Amino acid sequence: MATYYCSGQNGNDSNNGTTVALARKTIDSALGLMSAGDTLYIGPATYREQLTTGDFTAGSGEASETKIIGDPDGNIFVGELPGPVRITAKDTWEKSDDGVSYTLGCTSNHIQFHNLFIEGPGAEALSTSGNSTGDFGYAVYVFSSNDLNNQMWFDCVFIGGAVSFRGCNAYANMHKSPVCVR
Repeated sequence: MATYYCSGQNGNDSNNGTTVALARKTIDSALGLMSAGDTLYIGPATYREQLTTGDFTAGSGEASETKIIGDPDGNIFVGELPGPVRITAKDTWEKSDDGVSYTLGCTSNHIQFHNLFIEGPGAEALSTSGNSTGDFGYAVYVFSSNDLNNQMWFDCVFIGGAVSFRGCNAYANMHKSPVCVR
């Protein structure tokens, strides 16, 4: 099981991501390096990305979970400015991107997320009367009609949008939702 690093402050996507000094710049690029059971440490920064289920590699079972771990205090990314590990689909003007309905979507099993601040794109396409004319925005959208085994979120913050965390696609699938732990 390998360990990779991503730094929005000092990374470069042409790096191999195997040390803090050789960290990748974007989460999407760093996730592309991972195999089942690997760990990704993410340094404090704002990451303006939409991450989809195809970006994540599922773990291979219990005790071999894939881990995505934020380091907001800079304990691993020493010398970087501490702050939230913020993942958002908003642009640099903090406005929602048209057509983006969620920031992070994941259906992977045996995966853990730690210490992330995930901000949704916000409610989309509101008319002047305040009535929605389009999809709602989600910070995290976990969609699956199958059982989600061992998908866990530790000390993560979800904000923005009409619904911050959507954990299943129907009431009948509530037992298949991921687990959030504080």
